[in-house]
Amino acid sequence: MNEDSGGEMEEEYNILIVDDEEKVLKALQMTLKRTDEFTSHITTASNGEEGLARLAEGDFDLVLSDFRMPKMDGVEFLNKVRLKHPYIVRILITGYSEIDVAKNAITMAKVHSYVEKPWDRDELITVICSELRARNTEGEKISDSDNRALDDVKHVDSVMEALSKVKGTQEEMQKGPARSLAMETVVFEFRSTSDLNEFSHEVRKMKNVSIEDVSMFENKYTVTLGVLRVSYNKIG
Repeated sequence: MNEDSGGEMEEEYNILIVDDEEKVLKALQMTLKRTDEFTSHITTASNGEEGLARLAEGDFDLVLSDFRMPKMDGVEFLNKVRLKHPYIVRILITGYSEIDVAKNAITMAKVHSYVEKPWDRDELITVICSELRARNTEGEKISDSDNRALDDVKHVDSVMEALSKVKGTQEEMQKGPARSLAMETVVFEFRSTSDLNEFSHEVRKMKNVSIEDVSMFENKYTVTLGVLRVSYNKIG
């Protein structure tokens, strides 16, 4: 990212705005077009499905989405954006009464920021600039966790199968060269709360295995584990 002496961002950004209210789309589009802080090319969509279609057609830097939309709410939409386009900045617009939802979205969908309705123009622009700067500073890197979400999820049919895979991972790690610290990340997907709870209970009894993250998407639970070599004396 390039900035001039006044701190303005010279690069042009492709921004997608998703909201089911036409007047909101126009208001946000006008706000972003009139700002001097950065130059942007704006695309709009009236729902999550249309938003995903727009993302598939072009290269975007940032998505700004309303929370309350029919069929697919903003959290579900932004989570799908994360899985398919993890390098895109994701910002949720939500009402004051929905702040708890916004905070949950940051955890579940890894939303970068949220803005309350009715939004303040300066606050909105500040949040967008801050997140774009952060992304540019990181060189648009896709995080390891996002890569795992895309490529390494192990679909299992039972808790016993998942536990067996965890033990198998440790056994394979034991065969490798001795190191002071060896750790693997294993990601499982469960289709019911009962399976998730049973698996979590059993994992907590295992040595050198820890639950790093749990998320829910489309009624499926994804569990990320950190698995250490059995011989590594970290967890008693």
